[in-house]
Amino acid sequence: MSGGRGLSRRDAVIGGLSIVGVLGLARVWRRSLPLEFRAMARPAGYRRLVQAGASGLSGGGALLIGIDAGPRHAPIEDLCQALFQGVGAPGAASIALFTDYRCPYCKVLDKRLLALVDEAPDQVRLHVHEWPALGPVSERMARLALAARAQGAWRGMHDLLIATPFVPSDGWIAQSAEKLSLSAARLLRDMHGPETERALAETAALASLFGFEGTPGLVIGRNVAAGALTDETLKKLVDDARSFGPPPGCA
Repeated sequence: MSGGRGLSRRDAVIGGLSIVGVLGLARVWRRSLPLEFRAMARPAGYRRLVQAGASGLSGGGALLIGIDAGPRHAPIEDLCQALFQGVGAPGAASIALFTDYRCPYCKVLDKRLLALVDEAPDQVRLHVHEWPALGPVSERMARLALAARAQGAWRGMHDLLIATPFVPSDGWIAQSAEKLSLSAARLLRDMHGPETERALAETAALASLFGFEGTPGLVIGRNVAAGALTDETLKKLVDDARSFGPPPGCA
């Protein structure tokens, strides 16, 4: 009898495996597709990654966070130096990351990029731009990170800040300074010093130049992207930067 009988367990298992196989093939096919780019008129020599659901440069939908990109600034005199702090050795990918400590996806991307640096420091050169696009709390955290950079301890302070869910008080700063063997008095002073002001202004100018509407923003070699990126996309962008080299004018 076959007319009214439902699927057997064997049929159901075979059907389920078929669906899994089709989905797996679809993922492999998507990974094999080349990325799509559009040349940017400004700055010349860079190209924008076309991302699904993007609005303007923004990519990743809700995972691109921030609305206060700051005012437009004077042109950058040395774009490569400002963006990457110099380029790496031949074959290395130069990456500029625009990030905010209060941006949830930034925390994920920061860790992924820093892991790439730790795994292959000769293949990846990363410069993190503190871009407090989410208001006063973000700005205080960005200033603290930049002040720690002046004492050679940016990575240590970054790791503490990225795990901090609250506003860093002066007491927290003093405890963190002791933990990192830094001068708390100098940290508090440098948070509002001329070098910190210059760095924040330069980052805001770069973000405006590349059209970032929020964090995270990325410039990987000649490629510009924003918002959420899959591991596969990030790898393709890094591989392209390693193969192509620095953007024109950055050699």
